[in-house]
Amino acid sequence: MARKTGRPAEWLWAWHFDRYLPRMARILKKYYQPRPGMSALFSRLSKGSVPFAVYSDYPETAKRLSFLGLSPTHGRLYGPEHFGAQKSAARPFTMIAGDLGIPPQRTLVMGDREDTDGAGAAAAGMDYIRVDNGIWDTLYPLFRERFSLPKRRR
Repeated sequence: MARKTGRPAEWLWAWHFDRYLPRMARILKKYYQPRPGMSALFSRLSKGSVPFAVYSDYPETAKRLSFLGLSPTHGRLYGPEHFGAQKSAARPFTMIAGDLGIPPQRTLVMGDREDTDGAGAAAAGMDYIRVDNGIWDTLYPLFRERFSLPKRRR
C-alpha cells in the first residue's frame, strides 16, 4: 500500500489502527447487530462438543465481536494477525481446522462472501455455505433443533 499511495508504511499503520479501526467499531456499534440467534448459537456451541471458530479478515476479532454484543470467549477467534495472510489463502483455514482437531474434509465454513470465505474453504478442501439472510432463515431452525436454541424473535 505504501508504494501505491506514496504514504510511508508507518503512516498507513497508524491510520489503520488509530483511525480506521476505531471508526469501524463505532459504526458496528451504531448500525450493525449480529444475525438473530447468533449469540445463542455461539453460547450453545461453546457448551457442547462442536468445536468452532470465528475467522475475520480484520484484526482484533474479539474486540469487534464485543462491539456487536457477542461474547469474545465463545469458540476460537482468529484474524489476519494470527497467520500473516488473509482470506482467501488456504493456510489460515487449514491451520484453524488443525487447531480445532478437525480434518479439512470434515470442516464446514460458513461465511458471507464467496470470494474470500468460499474461495479459502475451497482452496483448503472444505465445504462452504454462504450465509446471507435467506440461508440463515433456513439454517437457524436446524441449529435451533440440534442445539436446543430459543425461537427467533422477529
